[in-house]
Amino acid sequence: MLWTVGAFVACILMLWGASRIEPHWVSKDGGRFLTTCVPIDRLGKVIGRRREIRGAFLDNGSLMLSQRHFLRQAHTEWQIEAKAPAPRSAKVVYVLRPVVPAADGSKLLLRVPAKSEIIPALDARSPTTAIHDLFDDPDDPDDADDPDDDPGDDPDEDDDLGEGDGERQR
Repeated sequence: MLWTVGAFVACILMLWGASRIEPHWVSKDGGRFLTTCVPIDRLGKVIGRRREIRGAFLDNGSLMLSQRHFLRQAHTEWQIEAKAPAPRSAKVVYVLRPVVPAADGSKLLLRVPAKSEIIPALDARSPTTAIHDLFDDPDDPDDADDPDDDPGDDPDEDDDLGEGDGERQR
């Protein structure tokens, strides 16, 4: 009985340990790598599970990522959109967008160990966009997709109709 419980606990601990391991590899020339990614929607919410991906840098500055789906591999081209701030974290996270935009606006979070040799190459291709500017905020009416919204129109600004003191005419 005790041996059975011990074997069961050992199996549970091995499963837990295996789920915590994230693969990572970088080629000697720094042009190819293996790491993990997480798909997200246009609001920044995780919409899938963590997956292992293979990546390669292309001459145009984008990344070619391949994911295994059962018996085949899907190859897609991605651009780095931003680097997420991660103070005191063991992972560095990059937000990627597809070169050919997805209909649902989905993106990827590329997770790289903080001590990886690939980080300088990713940083060189990363723009200086603030991470909070990348996603729509459903609670913020200013972020709503309104085709009539004029970005140059300030709602707090009074409309001057040419009547001297700047007050509105009714």
